[in-house]
Amino acid sequence: MTDNSQMSAVVDQLSERIISRATDILRYPSKQGAEAGAQQYVERTARQLGADLIDLWEPDYAELSRHPAFVSDRNDFSGSPNLAATWKGNGGGRSLILSSHIDVVPEGDHDEWHHGPFSGEVVDGVIYGRGVSDMKGSLAAMFGAIEGLKQLGLKLKGDLTIISTIEEETGGSGALSAVLRGYRAAAAIVPEPTGFALCPAQQGGARFFIKVQGKSAHAGQRLMGVSALDKTDLVRKALTAYERYLNERFRSNYYEGVELPFSVNVGFLKSGDWFCTVPETATLEGRLAVPPGLTVEESLKLLKEFIRQETQADPWLKEHPPEVSFGQTYWQPAQIDPDSPIVQTARQSFQDHFGRPPTIRGTAWGTDGRMFTEFGSTPALVFGPGTSAHCPNEFLKVQDLLDYTKILINLVAQWCGTTCGADSKQEL
Repeated sequence: MTDNSQMSAVVDQLSERIISRATDILRYPSKQGAEAGAQQYVERTARQLGADLIDLWEPDYAELSRHPAFVSDRNDFSGSPNLAATWKGNGGGRSLILSSHIDVVPEGDHDEWHHGPFSGEVVDGVIYGRGVSDMKGSLAAMFGAIEGLKQLGLKLKGDLTIISTIEEETGGSGALSAVLRGYRAAAAIVPEPTGFALCPAQQGGARFFIKVQGKSAHAGQRLMGVSALDKTDLVRKALTAYERYLNERFRSNYYEGVELPFSVNVGFLKSGDWFCTVPETATLEGRLAVPPGLTVEESLKLLKEFIRQETQADPWLKEHPPEVSFGQTYWQPAQIDPDSPIVQTARQSFQDHFGRPPTIRGTAWGTDGRMFTEFGSTPALVFGPGTSAHCPNEFLKVQDLLDYTKILINLVAQWCGTTCGADSKQEL
């Protein structure tokens, strides 16, 4: 029987290859609409590792748009394929999906990066690049776990499927497409950068717009107008009150010790069109958290009510109430039973490697896990290495990458079950 020390040792033997895969895939700038090259790399790697089935497809907008969970700012996914690779088991084990997203957010100002955002540089034991933590490093770990099992001569009993999705950063339509295509399993792991915390709960988020009406006038006659910009003070006060409500009403053990689990952030405040005119309109745009136990639709109703209450005392805003709406980019929250079998298996694999129990908490953002959990009858646990995302100098420590690979190979073997024999040395 293969024990955890043998699995750990084989990952050490494969470490250079695992690191190389992580850096290779970082060199594909797979921003929205430019994912094809990176997916082709994933396809080649899956073939090299002996996948039994490889499925590369472009999501069908017509099919997706009919689904209530569909969220996207696109109406055509040409040139943006999803990929799924399956290693068939011998039978008698549990199936597992490992799902990572290939799309990355824009890299921002290159001057803010100490290393090229798509260079895949490794400096002092740290890998740098857009998407290394969110989530390309984890994709390299998945392949490392598969190769490690092959090297150990282990054959899985249950099917193992790696899914590399598009559009996670804009609402999860890639994962939804995979579910509608029939990809389901007894459980799924979504390796977002949780810092090795196991996250049975994930919060959602919604993009909001609040338009405030004023009355224009010449700046020299300011009192003849009503500054929409000034009136946003009351709206921001309402947002603060709503944020406080979320954190009092929906705080749970998943967010124990987190100073602000559910945040409301204004990213843009746009007002006026001329420097010497009292601004006639002002628009606040931002992102608000949607805690587990609340829906995006319920959040919109609550937000409108908080703004109404906060602005009622102002005669102008009572007569000209702010217009509140949500954008086409949002993520619904989701959660699974913290005592479910996949959480227990992940907990044991973590304990086997680190010698201590893992942290159990909820995420601060939405993930593809919701699509598998709610629409694919596949309980998805969010659990991955790293903590850096959406920022300059995004990084992942090499040691974290290898530690996660060691946990993953153990988890896959425990969950799917294995058989061993000399004739299976070149199989998975």
